[in-house]
Amino acid sequence: MNKIAKQVQELYRAEREEACYNIMDVEKYLIKIAEEGLIWILKGMKDISDVELVAIDYYLNLYRGNQIYDNLDISFPH
Repeated sequence: MNKIAKQVQELYRAEREEACYNIMDVEKYLIKIAEEGLIWILKGMKDISDVELVAIDYYLNLYRGNQIYDNLDISFPH
């Protein structure tokens, strides 16, 4: 797995836990990473609930043009 993708997933898990798994609070973070072009990375996570997956799919579709699939290391240098 790409290093950036792993970081995005870890940050999402931390944000979700900090929000106490409240989907309304998690939604704000989903919108943020969708706008940044990284929400597609969450689709492969094993610990996503059905509700989260629906939200991820929705924002992935809504922000499809923003998604960055190639050259993550170049687009998001450390």
